[in-house]
Amino acid sequence: YTYKPLAGVTSKCDANNRIAYYEYDELQRPILIRDQDRNIIKKFAYNYNGQTEYPNIFYNVIKTGMYYKQGCTGCQIGSLVTYTVPAELYLSTLNQADADNKAQADVNANGQAYANANGTCSVPGLASVPANNQITNRGFTVKFHNNCTGTDYTYTLNPNTNITLSPSPPAGNYNVTFTKIGGAGTYTYKANGFVQTTSSDPVFSNVDVFSSGNQVIIQL
Repeated sequence: YTYKPLAGVTSKCDANNRIAYYEYDELQRPILIRDQDRNIIKKFAYNYNGQTEYPNIFYNVIKTGMYYKQGCTGCQIGSLVTYTVPAELYLSTLNQADADNKAQADVNANGQAYANANGTCSVPGLASVPANNQITNRGFTVKFHNNCTGTDYTYTLNPNTNITLSPSPPAGNYNVTFTKIGGAGTYTYKANGFVQTTSSDPVFSNVDVFSSGNQVIIQL
């Protein structure tokens, strides 16, 4: 048996290992019993004599979250793991949004722990990093400092260029430093979600660089 405080039994298993799940509405009243395959085998309705069966039960749509396994050692990186809350796992007698919010709360609360438990660690492969210097009269250097291996990868971005950095750095966690080549000016720098508009040369710390989906942008 498992129990929900102030409500009652949430599941029980018989001598033949058949499980029944019990669900409750917002007033903590029993509303559904499901079998071990989550099929509904009994439904409770609360209504006045003569009313039709209580119709307003909403079930969540499928919700997913993607998380990288954490805790890898030796400069390895964690795999990307998908955590899924199946459709109709949560219900609400309020509205559809409430049911969906319960499923999303499950993803938010448990997704990272699931990835940590079920993901794998591996030696990182090379990362594809597109770089776009939109400034027509100034070049820049961008340095990727690998925070695990200590290796630096430095690239030159000529004026008005759109390239993929070569040779490619391995995927990992980096400090990224932008440096203007001559002169002064205020520009907007972007590196994988980090953004800074400044007249100085910015440094972004702990930038995760993945095998794909990266970006480096300099613009006015």
